[in-house]
Amino acid sequence: MSKIESIRPVDEIRGKLIELAEAISKSAEFVAFEEKEKKLRESEDAQSLIREFREKQRTLQMFGDFGNVADQSEWQRAREAMAANLEVRNFLRRQEELAEFFRAVNHVINETLGFDFGQACAPAAGCC
Repeated sequence: MSKIESIRPVDEIRGKLIELAEAISKSAEFVAFEEKEKKLRESEDAQSLIREFREKQRTLQMFGDFGNVADQSEWQRAREAMAANLEVRNFLRRQEELAEFFRAVNHVINETLGFDFGQACAPAAGCC
């Protein structure tokens, strides 16, 4: 059973959730994000830079505090090279715009309910 199926009463809200998801999938923010994600996946240069960055990041994570300055410098160079790539920059910008869009959607839901789930589930609130 999926999480959405475990919500009760599912029948009363499932249709509305599907409508919301369909509306989001047609939004300018989501469409723009998908376009940039596709271009990022299709860019061999960008994919190569991402792989290199991830390798450097894994190396640093493996060694934790024991990583040396050279490893950190290599990671920083890989990060800068990745960030300099146009497809990566465009994707990251659209990703942030989509995140802002979802924050706005969440705000409308919270405002309509008169309840801030993010605040209620903050670590200090004991929810999570």
